Amino acid sequence: MITVDLRAAVVPQTTKVWRLFPGSDYRFLKTFLDEGVGFLDLTAFILPSPPLAASRELLGRILASSRTKEMIATSGSDVDPIVDWQQFSRARRTANRGRIEQAVVNFYSVAQSGDYVIVPSTLSDRTVYIGIFEGLGIREARVGKYGPHAIPSRSVRWVADIDEGRSRLILRDPFVTNIPFRLSREAAL
Repeated sequence: MITVDLRAAVVPQTTKVWRLFPGSDYRFLKTFLDEGVGFLDLTAFILPSPPLAASRELLGRILASSRTKEMIATSGSDVDPIVDWQQFSRARRTANRGRIEQAVVNFYSVAQSGDYVIVPSTLSDRTVYIGIFEGLGIREARVGKYGPHAIPSRSVRWVADIDEGRSRLILRDPFVTNIPFRLSREAAL
C-alpha cells in the first residue's frame, strides 16, 4: 500500500533550507515565534556595508557585539554599547570566529526571501519549527535581557511546527549549537 500526503510541502531544488539555532538554552525561541523574526545573538550589532563577505570590518563588529553582551551580563542592560569596532581590528581569526562570520554572511546576505528556515525547540519538547524568510530587509528585534539594545533580525513567516519524532522531516546532520546559522545538508520537508 502507498500512502500519499497531499499536504506535504514540496521544496523546489532552487530553494535553500537553513538551520537557525535559537540561542543557548533556546532563549530566543519565544521571540522568534511571537514576533515573526529570526536573528543571531548579536546585540547592538551594526552591520557593515555590503557585500558582507568582503567586509574587513565584519569580525571587529562581531567582537564589539560580543563585548557589549559581556558588559550587559556583568553590569546590566544600561551599559553603552561598544560601537568602535576598530579596537578589535587586529583580533586573531580563530576557527570559531570564522564560523560566526560565515553565519552572519549567510544569514544577512546569502539566505533569500522564500528560503526555508528550520528552528529546533528543546530536546524534551522535540518540536521543530519551520518558517520562510520574507523579504531581504533587516529590522530590529528587542530581547528583554538586552534592554534597549537592538538585534538586527529578518522577518520569518512561521508555517509549521512538527514533532521531530513523529514526522517525515529528515535531518541527517544534528543541530550544532556552535554554528548558529547554516545551510542544511539533508533536509526534506
